[in-house]
Amino acid sequence: MHYNEYPSAQINGSAAPGYSSDQAMAALEEVFAQTMPQDMGYDYMGMSFQQKLAARGVSSTTIFGISLLFVFLILAALYESWALPFSVLLSTPVAVFGAFGVLLLRRLFIQAFTRHTCSTWKTTCTRRSAW
Repeated sequence: MHYNEYPSAQINGSAAPGYSSDQAMAALEEVFAQTMPQDMGYDYMGMSFQQKLAARGVSSTTIFGISLLFVFLILAALYESWALPFSVLLSTPVAVFGAFGVLLLRRLFIQAFTRHTCSTWKTTCTRRSAW
């Protein structure tokens, strides 16, 4: 058998019960490094190759940049303008920070109201407000 124009041997294996395929591949690589000569190599095919490729992953900044580009292009097509999507994309972080700000103020208000109620009635408050 040949693989990439080199003489090769195909090894088929599966993980034992209780072990993941990643652990099985790591064990295979360790045994290969210990037993085979230095001038020999190995490569994965099929699902194992796809798993190794997926493990490398794509950086989150790349995904975020591509998603911003797609959102911009969709908004440009929706509004039929190249300038209007910029205002929408720039106002979105302001809206998100506003929502988080309201949640923070609500939490502070509940804490202040609970403290004020407990100190007014001079009782031990073990229950929080239902808000």
